Amino acid sequence: MTLKDQLLKRAEAFCTKERISTARFATIVHNQGAFFERLERGGTLTTATYEKFERVFSDPVAWEEAKAAAAARERASRQERMAS
Repeated sequence: MTLKDQLLKRAEAFCTKERISTARFATIVHNQGAFFERLERGGTLTTATYEKFERVFSDPVAWEEAKAAAAARERASRQERMAS
């Protein structure tokens, strides 16, 4: 099994446990909702991206930090749209 296959499998299991879609998970951690879909279609990933997801899988604090950062990005985006 390749590292990419392992990441896809771990992401599915993590998302099932957290009751979120893989697209939402990818948005939270990597700010790219289509990340896992792209991987499934044969896309590639960097070591840094792999390690970013692995940190979230293995460290609950990293998951909470990723969720907080995503929420802040979403708030800023909403505020920017409202100001336009």
